[in-house]
Amino acid sequence: PDARIEWKGKSEELKETSNELFIIFALALITAFLVMSANFNSFIHPAVIMLTVPLSVFGGIIFILLFNSSINIFSQIALVILIGISTKNSILIVDWANQLRRTGKNIQAAALEALVGNHDHVSFMIKKFKERRDLIVSLLNNIKGVNCELPGGAFYAFPNFEYYLGKSFNGKEIKNSFDLSDLFLDIAKVVTVPGDGFGAPAHIRFSYPIGKKLINDGINRVKNILDQLN
Repeated sequence: PDARIEWKGKSEELKETSNELFIIFALALITAFLVMSANFNSFIHPAVIMLTVPLSVFGGIIFILLFNSSINIFSQIALVILIGISTKNSILIVDWANQLRRTGKNIQAAALEALVGNHDHVSFMIKKFKERRDLIVSLLNNIKGVNCELPGGAFYAFPNFEYYLGKSFNGKEIKNSFDLSDLFLDIAKVVTVPGDGFGAPAHIRFSYPIGKKLINDGINRVKNILDQLN
């Protein structure tokens, strides 16, 4: 007779949960790619940044095997954190290389200097990102009913828009952050990420690795949309 193995009980639940985590991880990567594409106004720069993902996963798996560990929920969380750290560092390098290109350097020279050149620019970039962070947080907090805490080290602000839930735009009710995020995209042409998908209802993610002019323009367009809700 044919023999087969079936997963039952907690083993079956664990297997299903692991499969769902891989799907969520893939969707998160796609979302991150689209957000970075909007921020950089390019598909090439985010693609370069995303190259760090397979390298991070490969390095993490090597250490898991080296210490004779297993790929469990804890190691998966550690891999996600490792990917996040690598990606943030890549964003800084790509952004600095772009600034060097604007000074007249070619692509190869700019990339090489961003990687192994004088790293005094790190302090300069930290200052610039702090200025952008402070600007976007200030602009968001100046919008009626919006509360935005100062992020510690991320490249995005995560304001609370609970005040606007239940209001409507052109007869359509805003029920959650998904509806509000769609409204920002369709009408204001501002790309955001709804917080409901991350277990943070009423919150919306705004990335700020862009110029101050774009930040001002984008938040002003968001404010104009919110002023039209009733």
